[in-house]
Amino acid sequence: MILDTAAPNAGAAPGPDDDAITAALAVPGLTDRLAVHYRPIVALPTGVVASVAARIRFTDPVLAQAPPKHVVEIAERTGAIVAIGAWLIREAVHELADILQAPRSEGPIGLSIKVSMPELAHEGFSAHVAEALTAAGVTPDSLVLELTHPPTAETADVAANLQQLRAMGVMLAVDESSMGPEAITQLRALRIGEMRIAPEICQSAPDDASTRATLSAIVGLARALGLVTVATGIQSAAQLDAARELGVDRAQGALLGSPVAHNELMAWMKPR
Repeated sequence: MILDTAAPNAGAAPGPDDDAITAALAVPGLTDRLAVHYRPIVALPTGVVASVAARIRFTDPVLAQAPPKHVVEIAERTGAIVAIGAWLIREAVHELADILQAPRSEGPIGLSIKVSMPELAHEGFSAHVAEALTAAGVTPDSLVLELTHPPTAETADVAANLQQLRAMGVMLAVDESSMGPEAITQLRALRIGEMRIAPEICQSAPDDASTRATLSAIVGLARALGLVTVATGIQSAAQLDAARELGVDRAQGALLGSPVAHNELMAWMKPR
């Protein structure tokens, strides 16, 4: 799942402890206390929205008080992430069908969803993705699943799910930390299609020559591997300009649009 991991406001009251979060995750009907928001991902050569990143929102009164990233970490440990992720995929793909039907002059739009390793290791994960796509009438090539990291030791279920996702035509994505020499063979084997570049790199590139060189090297290697690059965490025009100048394909971040609910996204995307 893709999450909004912004830190709580300074001076905010302490959030719930881990036991309270674990208990809230175990309360029946958890998916009734979830929502999805969407953040635009912009194609840098044209400036139009190329895809949207689905972000989970916890509306549960306890979970809403904790940083989403921490809630997800606990959900991964307890196994609750499987139900949360399944709901997110089903809901976001269903809403993507509406997005695809919205009047647009800029062409088709895709959907990006982050997937944790416990989800990918769950038997039948790929079948669930296929069912969600079929039910919504959405083609697999509209969906990008971001792997938290390339699996270094695939279990039978992980291997089966990856094989079936690739066979369906769903695109897989990883972050730039997977670009080390030992990982390149695996990236080719997984047929990864998208590389996401961390905010700390994108935000430092305008002012730090070393980081700028790192970003340039990432883009060059990604291009050699045939990967689409996505700059994340873009907060300023200078950061956006640096990403564009160095050949990054797409970007997302506060400068380009904050996460919004489905109805707000639909209104924003209407032709003007």
